[in-house]
Amino acid sequence: FKSALNNASDKAATRLRTAYDSAVQKGTDRYIELLFALANGPHLAKQFKQICTDYEEIMKERPERPRYNTIKNNGQDIRNALESLSKRRFLR
Repeated sequence: FKSALNNASDKAATRLRTAYDSAVQKGTDRYIELLFALANGPHLAKQFKQICTDYEEIMKERPERPRYNTIKNNGQDIRNALESLSKRRFLR
């Protein structure tokens, strides 16, 4: 049983790692912090406002990194990035 669970988790981790690598290597790595903000916390479903808040907290620790504007046009930069990730099936 433990062997089967370990095998299943290894396969899932590989798939998740491949999707993450693909998402952040498609022309820009600006998705990294956004993906961190999405994954921050125990719940898979998050309100957009909370994603923006988590993103801003992450970016405080990474001032040298390019960032999305969370205020301009009601966070349209982040909405566009999320839509792009979703269309490319990275947010399944």
